Amino acid sequence: MKKKFFIILFIALITPFMVQGVDFPNPLKSDNFWCMIDGVIDFIFKVSIPLGFIMYVIAGYFFVTCLGEAEKISRAKKIVLWTTIGLLIVFCAKGIILLILEFIGSSMGPLNC
Repeated sequence: MKKKFFIILFIALITPFMVQGVDFPNPLKSDNFWCMIDGVIDFIFKVSIPLGFIMYVIAGYFFVTCLGEAEKISRAKKIVLWTTIGLLIVFCAKGIILLILEFIGSSMGPLNC
């Protein structure tokens, strides 16, 4: 038991000296929280445009193949509604960030990341 404790203690004390010269790159490529959020929103924007198009095609398929069934028509209308709402949120996301930055009085300007 004592031997394990001293090994763990030794590793805990020596580890910071072993990794002192190692430089890890920043995978998010951002210097602050708002630039990180901006990068995430850009990624979501790039993914949501094709996904929104696919959802509109699926809704159109339900409209075409409904054959008067109220359930399929309702499903298609819900898909169109929620896809439109989701895309509007994604389109407005960058503006929302700029609005929040303006409200809190940040000096970052228009997100110069």
